[in-house]
Amino acid sequence: MTPDHFRIIWSDESIADLRSIHHYLSRKSKKAAIELIKRILEREEQILQYPLSGTIYLSEELGIEFRFVIEGNYKIIYRIDDAFIIVNTIFDTRQDPDKLNHIKEPQAEFSKAATK
Repeated sequence: MTPDHFRIIWSDESIADLRSIHHYLSRKSKKAAIELIKRILEREEQILQYPLSGTIYLSEELGIEFRFVIEGNYKIIYRIDDAFIIVNTIFDTRQDPDKLNHIKEPQAEFSKAATK
């Protein structure tokens, strides 16, 4: 499938992650928080153009193959599902990797505002 056939969907969890990252970093520097969020969101273009470029991450619990790209200390974890690329979560790599076990397969009800 060519990149122009994909649509990207940011799950509710990934949007909440972005908000949490922004909130946390804003306490020290609003400018740094905005810049990081901007860089994370700009990774969308890479994911759309080269969806298979992300490193493979297999969720043993779900038996689903995810991929991720890195921006700074954050993994942008997504999966490809037919014509959709679903960003599941944004994970701070400085945290315990066992926290990645919380990744869930998003339900069909995605945030409409999150689709492009």
